[in-house]
Amino acid sequence: MSRHSAKHAQSASLRLTLSRSQWIAVACVAGVCLLVAAVGVYTARGGLGGPTRTSRSAAAAALPASSATSGTETVDSSATPVEVPTLVGLKLDEAKLVLRAAGLAVVVRREAAGRSVEPTVSAQDPEPGSLARTGSVVAVVLPEVSSASKSGGKSKPNRTAYVVCIDPGHQSHSDTKTEPVGPGSTLRKPRITGGSTGAFTGAAEYETVLQIATNLQHRLEAAGVTVVMTRTTNDVNLSNSERAQLANAAGANLLIRLHADSSTDENLCGASTIYPTAVPWTKPIAASSQRAALSVQSALVKKTRAVDLGTAERGDLAGFNFSTVPAVLVAVGFPSNRVEDRLLVSPNYQDQVAQGLADGALGFLKGVQ
Repeated sequence: MSRHSAKHAQSASLRLTLSRSQWIAVACVAGVCLLVAAVGVYTARGGLGGPTRTSRSAAAAALPASSATSGTETVDSSATPVEVPTLVGLKLDEAKLVLRAAGLAVVVRREAAGRSVEPTVSAQDPEPGSLARTGSVVAVVLPEVSSASKSGGKSKPNRTAYVVCIDPGHQSHSDTKTEPVGPGSTLRKPRITGGSTGAFTGAAEYETVLQIATNLQHRLEAAGVTVVMTRTTNDVNLSNSERAQLANAAGANLLIRLHADSSTDENLCGASTIYPTAVPWTKPIAASSQRAALSVQSALVKKTRAVDLGTAERGDLAGFNFSTVPAVLVAVGFPSNRVEDRLLVSPNYQDQVAQGLADGALGFLKGVQ
């Protein structure tokens, strides 16, 4: 055999030896895998005291079996874990929707609390941020509701004796016919105007203040106040004096007129509240209107952090002079300012404005005999 042939044979023998070694290693690994799989199957069937593949979550397991049956689902241990959402503070229907979106089920615990308001989730198990497999059950705790609040399926706030009339200023079409600024006055002004328009958004003042007024209405009603709206749509024709007379007819404890301000100075911004001057028509309500203005202005600025332009009195407005109940006019901002224009159409900012107005009104009403 030539030297070349001998080297070739030796190389072939080495390759054969390595191949056999590799096959032996593969066979060993495969044997181990089969052993592990067998143990896994045995455990899954209940051997060695191991858990079964179908089980309830820790939250459901902590409950009596009868309580957890409703809404439970088989859990696939191979499913990808999902994060348990935050449920505390949500109503039950909202919690169910959130859990359904996450692929989780729900079981409800009740705790005796005797509350008369619509209950919200006060605790949950597992905690928010925990990992759970798809289909796992999340337990939520809801306080019991008193029988009085269960009527009609919805809770009702305790009613107060207070009545507030809310007047969203302006309307979609102005009425240039004139009316007296006070009963029997020779000074006359247009019955109603269309209001301002946002410098950036183009939003109409009459639309923006109606949105805020409706928001305020809901907050006051939730506090038990009876609310009368001068308008609930933009397509009306109500003069300023007629709006005041609606508040009078309702026997309102307070008339809140909602407007936005406007200026040729685009840098001017902030909120202000005006009230009637003690002229003969308004002398009986001037002092109480001023107290209301101070309360509303303070609460509004505190809630929104708007520039505080303070309070002032006016004696030439029919919406005041025809009123026999305490009245204020709140200019919630300047649509002529590009920043406040954006804010005033923001739902979040409208919430803050409405809450500030509600806080101020309720603060004033507490002092009403």
